[in-house]
Amino acid sequence: MTLDAARAYARAAAEHGSAMDRGYHKKSNVAYDLLMRALAELRASADLGRSTLTELLQHEDPHVRCSAATHLLPLDDAAATRTLEALVSNPPFVGFNAEMVLREWKAGRLKIP
Repeated sequence: MTLDAARAYARAAAEHGSAMDRGYHKKSNVAYDLLMRALAELRASADLGRSTLTELLQHEDPHVRCSAATHLLPLDDAAATRTLEALVSNPPFVGFNAEMVLREWKAGRLKIP
């Protein structure tokens, strides 16, 4: 895993969330594709991206924290869940997203790449 992958992940997560907040669906789709590419690179590392995703739980952008927590769930359920629970009260998209991720994860219906 490279620092570039961590930066690409954070940038794409922030852009995806910002585009979703504004209703720019085409931009959010492009950012999501970039996010998934960066996640694939993180997952190729020895720790499956755990250390990077854990660090990103402290990122200033709530969208980055939400994405990192979502992708960290299978690796560190406790830390990821705490972060998502803290984000639930954030408006508009990030809070709803955090709530839905938690609900689906706890119900066993969410598959995390």
